[in-house]
Amino acid sequence: MSPPDIILEENYGKPLHNLPLDFNYEKPAESRYFFNPAFGGLFKFNELKGTPGCEFSGCLEVFYCHVNEMALNAIAAIAEDYDDPYEGANKALEACIDVDREELIGRYAFKDFVFQDDDGQRKVGKQIKGAFIHEDFKQFKIATLLYKYLTKKYHYLISDNNQTYQGHILWVLSVLKWGKVKSYDCVEERFISAYDPNDNPPDFKPWSVPYNFPMDLEHHLRADLCVRTNTPLTNVVLIANSSLLE
Repeated sequence: MSPPDIILEENYGKPLHNLPLDFNYEKPAESRYFFNPAFGGLFKFNELKGTPGCEFSGCLEVFYCHVNEMALNAIAAIAEDYDDPYEGANKALEACIDVDREELIGRYAFKDFVFQDDDGQRKVGKQIKGAFIHEDFKQFKIATLLYKYLTKKYHYLISDNNQTYQGHILWVLSVLKWGKVKSYDCVEERFISAYDPNDNPPDFKPWSVPYNFPMDLEHHLRADLCVRTNTPLTNVVLIANSSLLE
């Protein structure tokens, strides 16, 4: 059994910055503003549903909200009083702070993923099938907030069958900390292992890495959770549930 494959970024053929895509832009399923303290700015995302024939069931489009400097200082002062990034943003907007314009900076597309739980019941979650975010915003943990949103709303978040090392880092540094994560064999339709933070060394190795993976990028990998192989199979995904977020 082979885990999700870590591929070189130049081989990641799922660009999501090209428009148009087949989503319902007229009626977003949900829109939320949030304050990001790492960047010190106001953001918004729209959850869009896929239209008939779309290869995705939906996506999250992320916007940076441009405001003047005085308004930004006011937003930061209000938002810092709230632990919830959505509540902080909403309170700031209730104070009659106007957004000058919204700039599209990212898009995270997903599909419905059906799997069989340990009790034999069929469950449905959202599988990330592609991600794009502008280079200037990559380091500000925006994806973490979006992944938590999807997990809380739909109960299960599923990894893609292959990932760049950035996707690997996101799961290692974020999802493994706030989600109960198991690896799932899509062919056998069963869970095959679970992440236990107390295991040392871990018995959970859910990523495969090719032998030709660049040495200068290896420091980005959590090596103890990876398997080296030149014949990767992508029949295994990671599934995180929302039990630790509720």
